[in-house]
Amino acid sequence: MAINTSNYKLSQAVADLKYTDILPFKDDGFSATKEFLERIVDILLDYIRAENDRNEKLLEFHHPEEMKKILDLKVPEKGLTLQQLVHDCATSLKYQVKTVKAAWGGGLLLSKKYRHPRLSGIERAHSVTWNPHKLMGALLQCSTIHFKEDGLLMSCNQMSADYLFMQDKLYDVKYDTGDKVIQCGRHNDIFKLWLQWRAKGDEGFEQLMDQLMELTEYLVKRIKENPDKFYLIMEPECVNVCFWYIPKRLRKMPHSPAREQELGKLTPILKGRMMQTGTLMVGYQPDDLRPNYFRNIISSAAVREIDVDFLLEEMERLGHDL
Repeated sequence: MAINTSNYKLSQAVADLKYTDILPFKDDGFSATKEFLERIVDILLDYIRAENDRNEKLLEFHHPEEMKKILDLKVPEKGLTLQQLVHDCATSLKYQVKTVKAAWGGGLLLSKKYRHPRLSGIERAHSVTWNPHKLMGALLQCSTIHFKEDGLLMSCNQMSADYLFMQDKLYDVKYDTGDKVIQCGRHNDIFKLWLQWRAKGDEGFEQLMDQLMELTEYLVKRIKENPDKFYLIMEPECVNVCFWYIPKRLRKMPHSPAREQELGKLTPILKGRMMQTGTLMVGYQPDDLRPNYFRNIISSAAVREIDVDFLLEEMERLGHDL
């Protein structure tokens, strides 16, 4: 069920209120606050239901100029009503892309099956960046950097601002970690990873890493089973699978630089058809050696083999006549 923005009506008594009429600005505003937040939760639950429904489209595509008319993005001089804010939340979720794009690498350290040889020798590095908001699925933003040399961040970034990091506190000031980084407040982002890790444990994250890699292997297997329709560019090391889709008119053409140029021209056209249909969202890019090709990434715990099959079948349906 797609989000219907007209489903989230506040009562007449609350609809025209503004933020100043609810907590914490109005002491007796609890009932209005409760009703407002309940409508927001209703929107989120409907979105979660729709996002996990394989019969739902990934997006309702509109060109940027059309979106400007659909979404009222103006910042008003005076605050809007609670009903308008509810409507804005529902509309924003309705027109966003229902998919996840994320990346790589560091999360495989949690997989005994896949961390070697991909990350063998990482212990010799002086520093390592790791983005749990990518392959591990932590909420944005959650990026970390790790250094072998103890105290390096503190020695580089510490400003000892006495209005923030007083040295005469009643507890051990070594727990004031904010002085290690340039943006001292961002260290709270780690809470998201900590809470997720508490829920999953090492075992849960390992199972997720293995699942994503096995689905990637399945996609590669299906591509190789259909060499007339798909051309695998390289064996993937992680969850990036780079390939071309081959339409009917080019299937008997021997693979060559000339064929690659044709496939590169067709790739953005097929991507456009995906967006307009709203059933797929697969990224594409060129590199120093090749014109445009598709780069598919599997990073969502919700993906199954039937979704991989649908991906390839839908590309064939949308692109066979190119």
